[in-house]
Amino acid sequence: MTHKIPYKKFSFYKPNQLEKHQYMLIKQNLKLNSKFKIKPSFNYKATFKFELSILKIVGCCIIAFLILNSISSFFEIKILNEISIIPLFIGFMIFLLFSFFSLIPTLISLLDYKLDENNYYKKLNIDILKSINYLDFLELQNNLKK
Repeated sequence: MTHKIPYKKFSFYKPNQLEKHQYMLIKQNLKLNSKFKIKPSFNYKATFKFELSILKIVGCCIIAFLILNSISSFFEIKILNEISIIPLFIGFMIFLLFSFFSLIPTLISLLDYKLDENNYYKKLNIDILKSINYLDFLELQNNLKK
């Protein structure tokens, strides 16, 4: 019996070609506001809800270790000092397994996605600003114009 460890795979798909009214609106906004962003925002908190919950568990294990270790030092209870290592070990193992089998593949996939997305929107931004009109923009987008 095999178990699959879940990780997220991200793929960037180009949006549909801008229509003329969208092009005109974006071009006007880019001219009026140099900080105007075409690229939609990315909600990291919602996207990485599972990963954040795993990190919270690891954080709780570390806090449990620190509390138990502090109590054992303050009251000089040797057995509590030895027991305090258990939550630290559990947290470390969860983090280690999570990092290698879920977090790292997810982050690699996200990096690839963000690179593709950034390249697309950077070119879109340049083509909109460079173009004279909508037809010129379409030619630039389709690499017909040099």
